[in-house]
Amino acid sequence: MTRTLRSLVLTLAGAALLTACGGLIGLPEPVDVATAFGFGEGIAVDLTTAAPADVAVAQAGATYEGSIDETFTIASADVPGILRGLVRIDGVSETLSLATSVTVVTAVPSVFPTSFSASDASLTGLTVLRNGATILGPLSFTGFASASMSFTAGAACDGVTSCTYTAAAQVDLLELGISGATANTYAKTIIDGGTFRVQADFALDVEPALPVGATIEAVVVGTGAIIE
Repeated sequence: MTRTLRSLVLTLAGAALLTACGGLIGLPEPVDVATAFGFGEGIAVDLTTAAPADVAVAQAGATYEGSIDETFTIASADVPGILRGLVRIDGVSETLSLATSVTVVTAVPSVFPTSFSASDASLTGLTVLRNGATILGPLSFTGFASASMSFTAGAACDGVTSCTYTAAAQVDLLELGISGATANTYAKTIIDGGTFRVQADFALDVEPALPVGATIEAVVVGTGAIIE
């Protein structure tokens, strides 16, 4: 699926530009963008876990993980060329959550819990490519401590092969962030626009246990991205 990043509009005061004679200057204030790593409109992911060794282990919950491989397009930024040379970008970040609706599916009729929590999110091997060449990564990130989303079934799911759950609201589970020269180089690459590809492994802990062999069909959503 193709994603489109809204054009960046950077406004620098004329006085600030005059100070650039001695070198690059930082942005006067952070700039909000639709997405920095391709998650802005959401990326679908199927999350699975290894079968538990016994019932006792299953009752403790499990870690579910899945691979992300998505192409997204960034529109060429509406930024005067001179600003690309004068502006120093110190950081790029994006917070991630899950869409408020997920579906849990099994191959055989199962009994699903009425609710479950998702926490301890992580993203490993984050890599962004352009024209087949890696421009960022691989990088790994761990989630916010104590950040959790609670999902509740819309109806009793007993003896069925799928169950849809909803959360009352999104919670930021994870933040992707780069800084320094890495952020400066990456941000100016996405400002140029083009087609990019993001790859990563996403994981989170689920408690209590879902039926053995269950797959969580979820969407990882970017809830806010900043260039500063």
